[in-house]
Amino acid sequence: MCIRDRYMGDLIFSTSVDGVSMQTFYNNVLNYNPTIMLVKDSFGNVFGAYCSQIIHEDSRYYGTGESFLFKFLPSGGIEQYKWSGANGHIIFSDSKIIAIGGGEKSIGLYIHDDFSLGRSNSCSTFNNDNLSTKEEFQISK
Repeated sequence: MCIRDRYMGDLIFSTSVDGVSMQTFYNNVLNYNPTIMLVKDSFGNVFGAYCSQIIHEDSRYYGTGESFLFKFLPSGGIEQYKWSGANGHIIFSDSKIIAIGGGEKSIGLYIHDDFSLGRSNSCSTFNNDNLSTKEEFQISK
């Protein structure tokens, strides 16, 4: 998994460079806004999120409707899932997870604190399809 600065394209965090510490992740992204989160799973899918606010530890959802989920298609295109306006469950991030989108007990993109496991489901925040081949996936990059 990696995080890039939206404007400069600078690599801010990468599990292959920075390891798998959630605290290192938060320290690295602290001064960057907006950011692009990219995930490559063990099935070869590449997907992620554009986050309009600084990703930080919080006990509640935050973010704006400018955030969105996306996935790269095998055909070479990109499927983008914009905010639906259904709820404000844009970003939730604490010491255990990073979650983008939510509603009806489902999360659009869920990253576990060791950055090795994730989940994706359709959620009302973005009306997205599953971003991976299966609901649960292993993160390869």
